[in-house]
Amino acid sequence: SSGINAEWPLRPGGQEASIPLIFLSKQAGIYTESWQFITKPVLNDAAPIIVTLKGVALKRDVYKAEKEKIEELLEKRQTQYNIKLLVEELIRGVHSPPPPAPAPPPGPTLPERFDDNNPYLHYQSDYYREAEEMWASVCEEGKVWDETLLALREAILKLPMEEQTEKMEEFNLLREKFTQPRLKPFSEESYDLCYGCLRAAVDAFEQEDIALRGTLALPERVHLEEPPPVEHDATSEKTVFSESRGNTRDASALISPAPDSKKKEKSTDCDSALIPLL
Repeated sequence: SSGINAEWPLRPGGQEASIPLIFLSKQAGIYTESWQFITKPVLNDAAPIIVTLKGVALKRDVYKAEKEKIEELLEKRQTQYNIKLLVEELIRGVHSPPPPAPAPPPGPTLPERFDDNNPYLHYQSDYYREAEEMWASVCEEGKVWDETLLALREAILKLPMEEQTEKMEEFNLLREKFTQPRLKPFSEESYDLCYGCLRAAVDAFEQEDIALRGTLALPERVHLEEPPPVEHDATSEKTVFSESRGNTRDASALISPAPDSKKKEKSTDCDSALIPLL
């Protein structure tokens, strides 16, 4: 057992001091223990004063509830302390990640590489596939093509003469296709979009015209339809023209005009002849 280091003032006159002492024993029984009693000033001619303490340990734990509360409190404090250590460790480990490395700049695309490696030629996907197939047919399997028609031509020249002539004709036709840039076809979607914009603009013009006429009190616009053009029959015109001339001659033969009316008759013939032409 451990000793008690405490002080109490004692005065003469039979004054008493009560000092409660509690001990814990694993087994029930009566226990004794000797303690030294020290006073100031020193009493008993400085001879040690020995006090014998006796205690009884019962099987029943009188302070069980108090001890459970103390243990619960200690466990709670220990849990709080562990949580505090864990939170501090997490906080120390939390930091912003390093910035990602910048992405490498994208390299040139296949059309750009082809145009750079083949001056005066224009990349076209379908013709490029034909060139790849031709390269695979004239070179050994696994040999990589450097995307130039010059390398393809040199590979063709290494073929036997019979194959070389046929492949060279195909190569020349293919190279001719690469010289002409392909125009992008006008898509149906773009056509529909443009057509819709034009229709909307025309409808807006008509609505603005109606609004302005209503504001200015102008009459409504009358839409006139032009009549269809008259079809002229050349055969009927010639027939009418010949009949009118024949009738004129008959009339001149039956009626002899006066000498001074010849000019008038000629003008009449001309007028009658020109009428069918109008």
